[in-house]
Amino acid sequence: RVFDEAVARGLILRKDSLDTSWEVDLSHMSFPVARASCRYIFRRIVSKPQSNADDGDDGDERATEVKDLSLITGASRMREYVRGVLRDELKPAVYCIVPPSEQGTLVVKEKML
Repeated sequence: RVFDEAVARGLILRKDSLDTSWEVDLSHMSFPVARASCRYIFRRIVSKPQSNADDGDDGDERATEVKDLSLITGASRMREYVRGVLRDELKPAVYCIVPPSEQGTLVVKEKML
């Protein structure tokens, strides 16, 4: 896919852009790119543990330990747009919270993943 290629080339969702692989900055993306990013992220979360379960590869944090996922959106319309994508477009729906001290972040608790 085109989006997979853009990620592989480091054009979007660069691994070195934030502190951990469980933080994703969507705040500077257009709505369509943020939507595609959400779909990509959750597709990877669902498929990664299954694909690495038997090969013993501990190099990817996703394969070894699931954590809360922070989606940095900024305290703008992007936050509600991303929340809608998670709730209405992903199957099963993914619900998130807005931490009181971080109004520009959506947190998906590990139990939802």
